[in-house]
Amino acid sequence: MRLIDADRLTELIEKIVPQSALELGYLYQIREYIKQMPTVEPQEWISVKDRLPEKSQNCWVTLEYIGSGKRELMELRYYSERKKFNDEKYLKMQGYKFIAWQPITEPSPYKGE
Repeated sequence: MRLIDADRLTELIEKIVPQSALELGYLYQIREYIKQMPTVEPQEWISVKDRLPEKSQNCWVTLEYIGSGKRELMELRYYSERKKFNDEKYLKMQGYKFIAWQPITEPSPYKGE
């Protein structure tokens, strides 16, 4: 599945749909279909200075390369029993600093209509 910006999609449709279709109410129907699509709330980043995950889980992690200050995004597993991300020691030896994380949430199954 790919997340999209529903408001931006509606704007683009309004620009390309012919006036005749607008008059027939097709745009209204399209807007209603878009409103019925599931939504996903954006996750907030959590600084590693504030806290680490409470349980073992996969996370998105923002790393900063100390030499250049360039930031990168990686998917890493956090192990609560070790209080470490996988490859953490290796990444630190390579000059990366852990900045922030957020859990990778699993989508809930479709419940039907």
